[in-house]
Amino acid sequence: SAAENAFVFDLFPDAGELGVWLGLKRPGPGEPFVRFHDGEVPTYFNWADGEPNNAAGVEACAMMVGTASGIPTEQWAHWNDIPCNYTSSNGEANTRVICERAL
Repeated sequence: SAAENAFVFDLFPDAGELGVWLGLKRPGPGEPFVRFHDGEVPTYFNWADGEPNNAAGVEACAMMVGTASGIPTEQWAHWNDIPCNYTSSNGEANTRVICERAL
């Protein structure tokens, strides 16, 4: 929901180049993003303009854009698709990950 999206952004507002990994993955080309924990398609998305675009055919995971990402302000708290094995320009892997727990 929009409220959950705002909650996550408030937890990690300064997420850097890698943003916050959201626990969403595209199982295959042309398929919708699903939640890692149950394989269901979410009912809410907050994609940034032009996303998901599956650039170079390798963007199968989703992340939330943070304030330290270098991406324009109007895209903050929006989502971007990104390669699941992406590392930052300085070689660091993402340590900000959030997943919804199944009840």
